[in-house]
Amino acid sequence: MRKYLRHLTHLTLVLTAFAACDSGDITPREADPLVCGGFAGLECPAGLVCVDDPSDDCDPLKGGADCIGICEDPGPATCGGFLGTECPEGQVCVDDPNDDCDPQNGGADCIGVCEEAPATCGGFLGTECPDGQVCVDDPNDDCDPQNGGSDCIGVCEDGPAVCGGILGTACPKGQTCVDDPSDDCDPEKGGDDCIGVCTDSGRVYVNHDPAACLAIKFACPKGMKHFFDATGCGCEPE
Repeated sequence: MRKYLRHLTHLTLVLTAFAACDSGDITPREADPLVCGGFAGLECPAGLVCVDDPSDDCDPLKGGADCIGICEDPGPATCGGFLGTECPEGQVCVDDPNDDCDPQNGGADCIGVCEEAPATCGGFLGTECPDGQVCVDDPNDDCDPQNGGSDCIGVCEDGPAVCGGILGTACPKGQTCVDDPSDDCDPEKGGDDCIGVCTDSGRVYVNHDPAACLAIKFACPKGMKHFFDATGCGCEPE
């Protein structure tokens, strides 16, 4: 009898599976969010926070002390504001572009968001930036390289893509390869394998800090001329 019941149970499960497959709905289901809170006080995994589940009728603000919540990514940490909240170590506070509060237009107490601080460079040790980045003056400190601050700490910013060289690396579509005026390799003087930089405007920046540009001396390759403006300095087509 027991053997018969086992076979019957097995047959029922197989027929149920076939029926499910035959329904024609093979759309993959999205994974259900992790639940938290509730009577048991379930906690979220590290890096996630527990928020009210908007899809149910339980309102924690209206007596629902034991509402079930769902775990979500909290997004970037907030900073600034009326309390002047600081960011965690290794991060800096920047204006939140997703709100309507503008710290440049009277929003002294705007809430900001924390983001990873850029790598530092320059200084007494002459620290260099990682490949693909350039060192510029840090506008958030009081050290001015134009006023005796020869050992100012700078910050690293993304530089233009490189091109040319011995491999003849091409630029992304829509950009052109021009000589890099910040190096000592001159394609007009035997430097056939000079590394160039990619630009979509024809401009090649030597520095993006107008103040630092005042003390920089650089030569532009043939067919290009110097430019100095509020965006920095470098070379552009004649």
